[in-house]
Amino acid sequence: MESGKIRWKWIRVPEELHAHLATVARSEKIAIWKVIERGVSFWETARREKFREVSDFSRLTWYVYKFSASVGELRGNPTDENLRHLIRTCQQIAKRLGVDTSKVALAAEQYVKRPTRKGRMLLNDTAKEVVAQIILKFTRE
Repeated sequence: MESGKIRWKWIRVPEELHAHLATVARSEKIAIWKVIERGVSFWETARREKFREVSDFSRLTWYVYKFSASVGELRGNPTDENLRHLIRTCQQIAKRLGVDTSKVALAAEQYVKRPTRKGRMLLNDTAKEVVAQIILKFTRE
């Protein structure tokens, strides 16, 4: 198959649905398949919208931001001061939310000692795990 070339498949839809799709397509001045694509995309987005269930969205975003900012500062400037700040943030998150941040602290210490690309990648991966744990913590409450 050539890159960028669309392969077409046929689907069967009831006549009433086809008429409705055609009406929407004419009014939007787009192809019928684009109407279907938009509809499916909208449905997937609505189905995945878990944040409506988060009881304290502001608190969730604050912890994710605070943690991410600390990691970003350390990545950009791997100093002992930034390491202490990140470790303090990790301790707060562990105490307040019960999220395990020990891997991030260890990866950060190693990165400050020797700031290599591999060390930065390890710090990134452990930080992503913590962000995921924070989000999951709030969606399960």
